[in-house]
Amino acid sequence: ATKNTRKEEQSVNMNPKFDPNASAMKMNLHTLSGLGFFITFLVFFVAFGLSVVIGAFGPDVVSHVEPAEPITTMARGTEWVGTISGLSKLNQQLFLTSEISNIEYDDHGVNKEIVFSVGISTFDEPNGTITAVEGSPFIHNKTINCLQGKKICDALTLVHEPYIGYYGYQFNIKILTPDPFIGNTSFTFTFMNDKFTLFEMWFRFLFLLLSFAFIIAFALKLRGYTWTEWSIEQKWTSVLLFGLLAHNNPLFPLEILVDGWIPAFLDNLFLVSFTCLLLLYILVVFDGIRQEDIDRTVGKFYSPKFILVGSLWVALLVIFTWREFHELDNPTAIDSIPGFIFFEVGMVIGLLIYIFWVTYAIIRACGTDTSKPFLKRRLRFFSSITFFVVLMFAGGILFDVYGPIKNNAAEFLSFFALNNIYIFTLAFVYVPAADQFSGYIEDIDIHALEDEYLSKPTVVSGDEDLELQALETSSSDTASSF
Repeated sequence: ATKNTRKEEQSVNMNPKFDPNASAMKMNLHTLSGLGFFITFLVFFVAFGLSVVIGAFGPDVVSHVEPAEPITTMARGTEWVGTISGLSKLNQQLFLTSEISNIEYDDHGVNKEIVFSVGISTFDEPNGTITAVEGSPFIHNKTINCLQGKKICDALTLVHEPYIGYYGYQFNIKILTPDPFIGNTSFTFTFMNDKFTLFEMWFRFLFLLLSFAFIIAFALKLRGYTWTEWSIEQKWTSVLLFGLLAHNNPLFPLEILVDGWIPAFLDNLFLVSFTCLLLLYILVVFDGIRQEDIDRTVGKFYSPKFILVGSLWVALLVIFTWREFHELDNPTAIDSIPGFIFFEVGMVIGLLIYIFWVTYAIIRACGTDTSKPFLKRRLRFFSSITFFVVLMFAGGILFDVYGPIKNNAAEFLSFFALNNIYIFTLAFVYVPAADQFSGYIEDIDIHALEDEYLSKPTVVSGDEDLELQALETSSSDTASSF
């Protein structure tokens, strides 16, 4: 080996940023002590708990109005007329529900379909002209379920207006197939509390500012490194930070200020896109950590993941938006959307494949050679914090947290904040450490490097040999002159 080759070998071995089996740079994750990890997780859980406490003191999510006394009987042709006014775009959504009492509840339960006629009219101002909605009245079948011994049947949602576009609404309700069991029938209007809408808007704005701040800080920390030096966690965390902007939805105020369905559609689009990006992030990181020393090509590594998550994206977007578009045309068509079941089944199948794939990637990652520097630490941290977040979201789905209306402000704020806090924590842990040299020099066996260096014969190139001969000749001539 030449002298230049030896210099290159020595610089490679002594370069603290070089590690063929680990990330190209040292992250905060590598330098955190046990106490540092404890403080990181403590801050994460305290921030999450604080969001729950703040939400608990927040305003009510919905307001309820019972417009009149219950109707004693709903015989054929009997019509109930209910009006609600004073609404604004801050109320976001409107529901009309009905509760029917079972006269014969002591003898038997009821589970049958009843045909309802629902007429809908609107007006733009107090005492304004009442205009019937196009297509009104709407005829729909509703299944009434009453358990034996239970006097009040399960509540029925007769109308859902996903967007408030008028000052007031009037509803004309008829039961076209009366039944002897039908007793007193009550109706209730439910709409979003305008104070909660402002509460939601301000916290979305707060987290939007925080996400911008983290993006700038993350970019500044990594500006001195090339893209190839970034670890897989750093690359995808940077993508996820931009996805977080979509989750916080900077266009959310347009739902209040602009008429039409486009702002609501964009909100659904951003939410679905962020959710699928998060699913892709988890899968890529778990599968990529163990293959960091292998070239991750688009065709072999990324394409199957893009296809799976892309299919979930299509299914979720249809599920979130199709129902809303259908209800805009027919606010009573809540349970009867043609073709909807196809996308629900597709989503369930896709999620099962995804869960199996992630489980497989975790098992393979745990079985990977743990002698690779920091591999075990990277897996433990990412697995523990991600497991908690996934567990919380699974509970949210189980308890219908992601339904059209949240149960309370704490429920909304805690789950909304969880996404932000999770990604902020990842960004902090994956930024380059302040001192890139500590921790790496200790891993290098200095004595072994010296022995290897001294054991190699020194070979001098031809040009260097001529220079040495010229130097020796010059020295001899100078000595003889004296």
